[in-house]
Order: sequence, then C-alpha cells, then structure tokens
Amino acid sequence: MIKLDEKMTARHTIKAVSKKTGISPHLIRAWERRYNAVTPERTKTNRRLYSDEDIERLTLLYTATRKGESIGQVAALSTAELKEITGENGTRIDNTYDDKSRQRFGEDQVINRCLELTEDLDRTGLYKILLEAESRFSKPVLLENIIIPFMHKIGDLWENGSLKVVHEHLASAVVRSFLGEILISQKQPESGPAVIGTTPVGHDHEFGAIIAILSAISEGWRGVYLGSDLPAEEIAFGTEKYKAAVIALSLVYPADDPHLHMELHKLRRMVGDDTIIIAGGKSINNYRTALQEIKAISVGSMIEFRKTLREIRESTAIKSQS
Repeated sequence: MIKLDEKMTARHTIKAVSKKTGISPHLIRAWERRYNAVTPERTKTNRRLYSDEDIERLTLLYTATRKGESIGQVAALSTAELKEITGENGTRIDNTYDDKSRQRFGEDQVINRCLELTEDLDRTGLYKILLEAESRFSKPVLLENIIIPFMHKIGDLWENGSLKVVHEHLASAVVRSFLGEILISQKQPESGPAVIGTTPVGHDHEFGAIIAILSAISEGWRGVYLGSDLPAEEIAFGTEKYKAAVIALSLVYPADDPHLHMELHKLRRMVGDDTIIIAGGKSINNYRTALQEIKAISVGSMIEFRKTLREIRESTAIKSQS
C-alpha cells in the first residue's frame, strides 16, 4: 500500500477545495457519498485531503452540471471524458444547450419534479434532485425560489387532501435533512451580532426558521437555529445564552393559534424592548395585531428579511454590540 506521504505532495483540505472550485463542502461530501465522484485520502484523524487531480475533476463535474448534465450520469466518466463534454480539451461545445438547460431544469421544473417524487414516496430521488438543484442555483435562489415554494405547495396539497400525511412527512424529513447538512457546513462569522431562529410553542413547521438562519449567516451574522415548537421561556433563555440581538420567528401553521398572542407578549416581556423580533411565514397576517403590539417587524419574504438584517446591522445600537 502506498503511504499518504509517498503519494503526490499536493494535498488540500475540503475548505481549500471548496474555495478553489466554488462547490460547497456539503455538496462535495454528497457527491463523494452518493456518486463516488472523487475518493480523497484520509489522515489518521479521518480528515479528508484532496489532490490536484481531485480538484480538477470536481471542477469539471461542476462545469458539466452547470451545463445541464446530471451529476448521476457524469460522475462515472473519466477526467478525459469530462474534458470532452465540457469543452476543456479545446473542443468547441454547443452553447445553445444553456437555454435548453434552463427550460429543462428551471426553478418551476425542479419544484414539479420534487412534487412528483414526493407523490411516488421516492425519498432518495427527492434528495438527489435537491442536490442537483444545489449545484445549479445560487443559495438564495435554491432556498427562496425552490425550497420554500415546494414546501408551501406540499402543505397546501396536504390541507386540501391531495396528498396524504405520509407524503407530507416524507417531504419534510428529506428537506429537513438537506437543510440541516447545509446549515452544519456553513462557516460562522467569528464576530458580529447574533440572530436566533425558531418557531413558537405549538408551531412545528421549521423550514422558514432554518432558511432564515442560513440567510442571516450569508449576511455576516452569527446564526443559531434553536429548533422548533419552543415556549417563550426557552426562546428567552436561548436569546440570553447567545446574546442574540435578533429573534427570527417563523409562523406557518397553525394559522389560528388562540394561544400565540399570549406567548408573543410573554416573549417580549422576557427579552425586553432592546431585542428585535422579526416574524415571517405565510401566517403572519393572521397574527398581525399581536405582532404589532409587541413591536415585532413583519417580513413577507427572505429578500425582505435580509434587507431588514442589513438595516439593523447598520444601526448604531447593533454596531455597538458587534
């Protein structure tokens, strides 16, 4: 067996590979696990180390997927074959495929395919299509234009009886796992204000809160997802523990919770007036009176949420906490 130090001397960590290729660490690991795209060396502490050839191969695979190829189809190709289909060997490729790719793998097409796979109870297929989407779209587009609309449609179809509970549970489990892996792979800022994300007690639709934290991290905040279905006392404890300047609440379901008014007022009393509460989700209009009473900021989209975070970050009060 060839020892690690006897092989090629060029070795790169997954962080360095991500920076060089533009592929997130989460996606690199997923391609390794699902498709054997590359096989990095392992140190005695099980740390991944990649060669220059691994980086070249990952770059070619990423280019191929951006050009409309399926990672499942191209992962088994040799590096020479990948160069051929991407045009990296000097062969001129047909650039008209870009428009076809957008038509074949647009945002709506991804959502529709996710719905089809959910109806078929195809857990593996659903996870793979989300991985495909991650390789093709920017993170804001993936989260805001695909994940959120998909889960809203799942909820609507479940409520009107078009989907069974098992369909909703399967989709939720796959998306929760997918978002969890992305969240774990995110590098947190070492300093700056903190924001915590959660849902109030009795509200267990957590995807909006997770996506809010991912969006906050991308804006330079220290983001902490506390989990869902938390009483005001637990949210207040998390706020104090992480010295959070902002609480991000996701309000999706139920839309007519008679106890939420009391919970929101209790939360405000416990965290004080200096902590900013931002509420989002498809049910915020149903609780607008209570949100106004506790002086919470209501946002209608993740774009608005990110804009609000930027405005808060620029305020004198938050700058003093950075």
